[in-house]
Amino acid sequence: FYLYLYISSIFFLIYVYVYLLHSPNASTTSFRTRKRRVAFDETNNHHTGSFYLRLGALAFGVGSMIHSGLNFGHYFEIHHQGDPCSELVQAVKPLIHLIFTFAQLYFVFQNSKVHLPYICMCIHRYRSLARFGLMHMSGTNICVWVRGIVVETLQVIRKSERQKTAKYLQENPLLDANNNSIANSNLAKDRYDLLPELACHWDAMMGRIVDRASDYLYPCTIEYSLICAAILYIMWRNVGYGKSPRREKSVSDDEYDGDSMRTTRMSVDCTGSSRGLFLGILMFVVGVVSLVAFYVLVNQDHLQTEATLLGHISESFMYLVSMVAVIFAASRMKDLHYSRKRGGLEQTLIIFALFGLFIFGMFSIVAAMFFIYTLDGVLTIITNFLMIIQAAMQAVFMMAALKMSASNVLHVRRKDGREYVTFLLMTNFALWAINTFETQRSEHNPLQLQFYGPKAWSIFSHISVPLGIFYRFHSTVCLSIIWKNAWKHK
Repeated sequence: FYLYLYISSIFFLIYVYVYLLHSPNASTTSFRTRKRRVAFDETNNHHTGSFYLRLGALAFGVGSMIHSGLNFGHYFEIHHQGDPCSELVQAVKPLIHLIFTFAQLYFVFQNSKVHLPYICMCIHRYRSLARFGLMHMSGTNICVWVRGIVVETLQVIRKSERQKTAKYLQENPLLDANNNSIANSNLAKDRYDLLPELACHWDAMMGRIVDRASDYLYPCTIEYSLICAAILYIMWRNVGYGKSPRREKSVSDDEYDGDSMRTTRMSVDCTGSSRGLFLGILMFVVGVVSLVAFYVLVNQDHLQTEATLLGHISESFMYLVSMVAVIFAASRMKDLHYSRKRGGLEQTLIIFALFGLFIFGMFSIVAAMFFIYTLDGVLTIITNFLMIIQAAMQAVFMMAALKMSASNVLHVRRKDGREYVTFLLMTNFALWAINTFETQRSEHNPLQLQFYGPKAWSIFSHISVPLGIFYRFHSTVCLSIIWKNAWKHK
């Protein structure tokens, strides 16, 4: 099924590049040739995201391709003749997924905005085929997202069962080894029938690399799929939208190239950012130091409690400071001009990612309520409560600030509130690192693991944690847009 999804999407991309975006008379694609098949809508009502968002898709796409490449290399360590895991399809699947990821990444990065600001590719020929292809690709990304969550969740459950089995065998050394091996082989067979990725795993060099890297690379696949699904959906909405290319005035290649050159010139004005930048760097250092200390302490059994406490205290401090920064930023920016135009892709992704943070926070608070008389329980409640409040306040602030701009020359010159936006940008980057490398570890959530059990908590965390990671990344994207555009006179 997934091979069908990948191959169909690849064929659609080939069709787009060969037929829609290919110039038969030149080695490079000319704007005049493209204009007959696709139009470029200069309104920003349905724009497909900022450059920073597509840059994030590029970074996460690279991580996803690395994950697929490691799984492809893992296949060549299997040398069991007649084993279902030795079938060629087990190597083809990650390879085709890698090709699909690369082709889609190039398509999204190059064509969701064709160089000009807020210009969307709007297809006007063979609209039904274009709509089917774009929606098929968007659906493929959603399926990859769901499958990634399921596979990683079951992998964690399998590790937990292995640890229980090893502990049981250690406590019962007289257990019949033959019966145990038969049971394990039957279990592996059942798992292969359900999901080959679980049974086809060998403890060789590549197997260990895949196992250790998956915890950090699978969120890349989740977040890449989420971004691409959203961008492709907006492109699907743009099919046939706006003026038909037949009614558009002719634009020469020279004019197009000149406009592109003019619009790609950029200047960076860092006025009003210095204090926020250096305080943000200090906050980032605090986050990195706490992260390193967590990893040092958590690997020692007698210091795991201290590692958890350190994580809660450092996160709570960062949430409190961020809440204060949001309040000051909102108060200083309240006089800027607010546009009532409809929100774009950035606002939609903010709400969607915020939902994942709410899931994680609420489930953590419910679990900690049953340990309210312990220090760990109190800190878990405080940390997750502050996380929810800070994320909600910041989301409201960003959704409003994305629509703000300077209304007079004084706003352009003074740039009130910009230092707080800079500070929030750096702080969210630090929180993104903490959520990526610390929050998803079971040692960071001992109460949740104890209350819900390994299976239930694996399901909850693998659904919510990638969305929480994406929220922090997307917050840096939105805050970068605010930092760049809010103090410009439009």
